[in-house]
Amino acid sequence: MFQQPYYRIDQKILVLKDTYKLRGPNKVELGLIRRKVLRLFSTFDIEDTTGAQVARVQGELSLRPSFEVTDTSGQKVGSVHRRIVVLYGSKYWVEDGNGTTRYKARGGFWHHTYRVKEPGRGKVAKIHLKWLRIADHYDIEILQDCDRLLVLALSLVIDQLEHEGRRQHRVGPDLTGGN
Repeated sequence: MFQQPYYRIDQKILVLKDTYKLRGPNKVELGLIRRKVLRLFSTFDIEDTTGAQVARVQGELSLRPSFEVTDTSGQKVGSVHRRIVVLYGSKYWVEDGNGTTRYKARGGFWHHTYRVKEPGRGKVAKIHLKWLRIADHYDIEILQDCDRLLVLALSLVIDQLEHEGRRQHRVGPDLTGGN
């Protein structure tokens, strides 16, 4: 599941729960991402095509927006954080399970594109929101070898923190079950 050079997260809007399809190259379905809104921040469960959970991205209560990434055994494999004060755009950083910074991402709400860089290696991935549609979707292009689970988690956090409000202002009834 985490060996693909390209991922696409399709967000459904005419469903009772927030469920996103995770696709690979040629739109092959790789699994589902289920969003639960039970706390201050959402929890995302990443499942394979059999419905087995392979990872979880869960918001944490802290001074800045932070999300913890865990594997199926509950072991922390990383975390995603957003900088609070930025003059232009948005900045994120991703740490591995040991707290070492692995990736930095910068982008902006208006451009809908986030560049993911690894210190010392350059750009490893690009995340782009396609949003002038009935349902949004994210294209995640892997440019160099990297931890794809952490890059996927980063895209979910960006969606949660940057674009959540836009979905709530769509024309028509809210059929997603979200807030």
